[in-house]
Parts: sequence; C-alpha cells; structure tokens
Amino acid sequence: MFLHGEAHDELCWDPVWAEHANLLHHADEAGEALVAGGTLLGRREVLEAVRFSSKRRAGSDSEFVRQCYANGINVLATDGFNFVRFRSADPRLHTWRVPMSELRARTMKIGSGSDVSRVAFV
Repeated sequence: MFLHGEAHDELCWDPVWAEHANLLHHADEAGEALVAGGTLLGRREVLEAVRFSSKRRAGSDSEFVRQCYANGINVLATDGFNFVRFRSADPRLHTWRVPMSELRARTMKIGSGSDVSRVAFV
C-alpha cells in the first residue's frame, strides 16, 4: 500500500494496492497476482507443492502466486501497513520494470522517506 521513491524522497499511498490488502484471493476467482511478493508467507506444504522459479528473478513472486491459483491454492493478502515498496533512484536495480512515473501517477504523496517508520510497521 505504500511506495517510497528514492529519487524524489517521497512516501506515497497507493489506493490500487490498498484495495487488495486484508483480502482472501480465491484461486477460482483471482485473475491477477495483486499481492506484494515481499509480504508472502505461508505453510511449508504450499512451498513444496508450488516452487518459486529458479530461472527468473524478475516477476518470480507474481509467477508463484499465479501458480498457486492454478493449483487451487487461495492467497491471503494481509495488513498492508507492514510493507513499503522501495524504488531505487537507479531503475536498473528494479526487478519489477514498471516505470516510477507510472507508479507515482496513481498514488498520493503522504510524506518523505523519514516518515516510513511513523506510517508503516516495518
């Protein structure tokens, strides 16, 4: 639900991602993997049934969630106040290739990087 952009030192609220927090995404209804990879947790049996790709780095979390859906495994998106997406000023370091300008266009600025610990529980 939160995005910290290093280049402009902005902390932003993302209402699109916020809509998907605290929801159970049913495998038979879900279309997209709208769960932030850094927030994934689960039971060992799931990881044994569905593996993360060892061949790809970019998008491996989204692929994992899609494979869970394909295998009939529901995914729970939990409290978004425990996760802040960090976008480096250097776009070559991003595994998620969405331009920062696109992410910023749908967010509301709520502070700077120094506000992260006040707003989110990280």
